[in-house]
Amino acid sequence: MSAAARWSITFALSDAETHRQTAPTPEAWAEFLIATLPGMTPERRAMWRATLAAANVTPIAYLDLPAKKREKTAPLPESAADALDKRFSEYRRLTHEGGVGEELWLIEPGDVGWPRDAMGDLGVEAPERVVGWGNRALLKTSLAGVVGSREAPPEALQIAEILSRSLVELEFGIVSGGARGIDEVAHRTALHSGGSTVFVLPEGLLTSPQFESRADLDPDRVCLVSSVWPFRRWSTPEALARNRVIAALAKALIVVAAENRSGSLMTGMTALALERPTLAVVHEEVTVHSAGNRVLIQRGATALRVSEGHAPNELRSALGLAAAPKPKTGDLFDTAREGDENV
Repeated sequence: MSAAARWSITFALSDAETHRQTAPTPEAWAEFLIATLPGMTPERRAMWRATLAAANVTPIAYLDLPAKKREKTAPLPESAADALDKRFSEYRRLTHEGGVGEELWLIEPGDVGWPRDAMGDLGVEAPERVVGWGNRALLKTSLAGVVGSREAPPEALQIAEILSRSLVELEFGIVSGGARGIDEVAHRTALHSGGSTVFVLPEGLLTSPQFESRADLDPDRVCLVSSVWPFRRWSTPEALARNRVIAALAKALIVVAAENRSGSLMTGMTALALERPTLAVVHEEVTVHSAGNRVLIQRGATALRVSEGHAPNELRSALGLAAAPKPKTGDLFDTAREGDENV
């Protein structure tokens, strides 16, 4: 058994469980549209579905009703009703034969490929559904999260590259948020190193630069995933939800350089709350771009030093993996002592 296999069972995945599957049905898109409308809390979604079932109206039939008839059949919050009118044309684009919706997949709890354990750890904060492109089987493999600041300095970007390359050698896939800076380096290094990567996007998949450049991506080694309506632009609430999903999908999380009050810091805090092994890189000089790492270490994250070398024994130990022979070129990681003045 490989080192990374200690983290999860190796899944025997058929073609039906990868990116080669049937496009979502109009019914599935209709459900997803309603579920992602503003103001549709879990309670309101449950009430809407119950009202619709009592009226013997399907979600597709509901969307086809005039606005006033929809209001009488199963009323929505005002903000949701307004957004529904604007999204109806987008729904048509997704369900049109030969349209862009045929490139995507949509999964929910109970479907093949749904990462049940990871999403289950999020409880009520887990998304009801996710829409994606690429190999959805990657969601159920051994993933390590690598996250950090969009404005990280060159030294931190180099650390992210070293870490991501080493994680691929340890047979982890990389999961991150698709942002510029640390995230971008982590995704790119994983692919250049022959590994796989999962982009958890904070915006609608169809508005993301990753989807726009999908012709350059290998759908067997890449998974783009979002819990947001495919045409929706970036927003703070969606970014916060994205961070929780990254922490949940990761078997372990490494924070390279987090600012205070940042998404990377929140991702690290969520990983700690979910009891994921959480590592925070120690920087020689604490700057605004790495101040959050000190906070994480104070809250219980493992402090991690990065120096020259390759395939670190320290990283294996921190992740609970089997020991490996000490590399001749020297150790890459030195776990910082508690109370180190540079933490």
